[in-house]
Amino acid sequence: MDSRYAKYIKQTMKNGLPIIVIEGVEIPSTVEVCHLCRGKGSHVNPDIDSHGITGSEMEELGEDFREAYSSGAYDIECVECNGNKVIAVINHEACNIRQLALVDKQMEYIQQDNEERYCRSRGIEY
Repeated sequence: MDSRYAKYIKQTMKNGLPIIVIEGVEIPSTVEVCHLCRGKGSHVNPDIDSHGITGSEMEELGEDFREAYSSGAYDIECVECNGNKVIAVINHEACNIRQLALVDKQMEYIQQDNEERYCRSRGIEY
């Protein structure tokens, strides 16, 4: 699961590990290192460098900014894993028929929402 789905497929914690729950049903999952923070639990605030900072921009911002940036002063808790360093990923092979139906329904909803958002962003009536 990646960050595009995080708002649709919520993760909660159980016994110290993230789990996926859809419509009150726990979905079998495995745990992977968070791809956004790479297991660090935090990342730079997107308001600071969402489009990257070039070398020349870093020079303009000065040595104090560079030191603060490198030391993690602008880091926030990871928005993907909420600082847990790992995320749950659906294990389709371990799901029963009901769980697969819930996952499929959720994925259809996500696909439709993404299509609607894409159309709106292009000024196309959906």
